[in-house]
Amino acid sequence: MRLRAFVVVLLGILVAPASASAVGGTQRLDAAVRALRGAVRFETNDGQFDPAIDFVGRGVGYVASLSRSGAVIGLARDGEDAVVRMVVVGASDGLRGAGVGRVVGRSSYLTGADPRDWKRDVASFGRVLYEGVYPGIDMVY
Repeated sequence: MRLRAFVVVLLGILVAPASASAVGGTQRLDAAVRALRGAVRFETNDGQFDPAIDFVGRGVGYVASLSRSGAVIGLARDGEDAVVRMVVVGASDGLRGAGVGRVVGRSSYLTGADPRDWKRDVASFGRVLYEGVYPGIDMVY
C-alpha cells in the first residue's frame, strides 16, 4: 500500500501560521483556506504554458502550477496577493504527473492569428497524481 500525500490539506496546515501576518489577518487567511478546499480543476499542459509546467490548477482565489519539482500557488483576495512555493527535495528522477478523475468541460486557448498555435479541447481533472515521489510515497494534488 502506498502512502499518499494530500498536498492541498498539507498546504492548508503549513500555510496557515505563516500567512496570517503576510495576508493581513485571520479572516483573510480563513477565506484563502476555504478557497483551497473548494472545487478545483487541473488542466493538462498541451503547450499553452511554460514547458516546465505539467498541470495548472484553478479555483476561486487561486491558481497553482504543478511540476515534477513541486508547486507554485498564487493566492489573491481583496487586492492582496501571496505566493506559496513548495519544492519536493530529493524526489525520484523522471516523475510524471497524471490527471485523475476527468471533470466535465474542456478549455481552449485561441491565442494569435495562426490556428496552428491554438490549443483546443484541453482536458481537465479533479486531481493530479505523481507516483513514486519517494520510495513508497505518491503525491496527490
